[in-house]
Amino acid sequence: MFVVVAHSHQAMITLHVSLANLVNSSFFQRPSTIAVLWLIIYSSDWLMNYWGTRLYNDHAKRFCVLEGGYPWKRITERDLFKPKKMVFRYFSELLISTVTVWLFLYICRLYSSWRIYAFLCGAFILLEACIHFRHLRTVTVLSLMKPESGIRGTIAIPLWLDSRLAFIEFGAFTSGFLILFCFDSTNYFVLGGTLACMLAMLYNYRLSEIRRKKPWSHGSEKLDDPLLRPQREKTEGAK
Repeated sequence: MFVVVAHSHQAMITLHVSLANLVNSSFFQRPSTIAVLWLIIYSSDWLMNYWGTRLYNDHAKRFCVLEGGYPWKRITERDLFKPKKMVFRYFSELLISTVTVWLFLYICRLYSSWRIYAFLCGAFILLEACIHFRHLRTVTVLSLMKPESGIRGTIAIPLWLDSRLAFIEFGAFTSGFLILFCFDSTNYFVLGGTLACMLAMLYNYRLSEIRRKKPWSHGSEKLDDPLLRPQREKTEGAK
């Protein structure tokens, strides 16, 4: 019996060491690996943007009018009918961002700055984790904006409110990553994600305050909607 317990304990230790070696693999210390990972993440980001824009323009804007249209990536309804232009924009942004990520990480590895390397990896990847969460939330809500879901009426949402919601979401991720970093203050990967989300949080708060002082954009869709008339009349009266 004691032999069996000893063998089981030894097997658990071996498994733990194997998992530790897997997590600490030098595979992720290669800038090319992170660049490929970034390529996948950024492509997913673009796909979620396209999906959200398609859902909004297909049916959701009957119930929810966003100032200036779908706010992320600024993919307009007109762009949906120009796939060549949109594909060119996607590949150009993908190439520039991937090369930038690889260059930053390569310089860190060149000078053996592994802490900065882990910090930048966390800033790039964990920030995108929050962005993907926002995409999933938005796509889910837009996909459910149908009459059969029981939704009635129309609501007009200004840009400043979208920025304020982004401030709250980035703040939530910042708090979560900060708690993780408090448990392991040597984890520069989490620290990078914490500071990146914090900067995004502060940026969106500042942006929401700036946008809040501006009237509803005259370049927005459905400006003749009854819900928007009070805001338009107020703006025209001020002139």
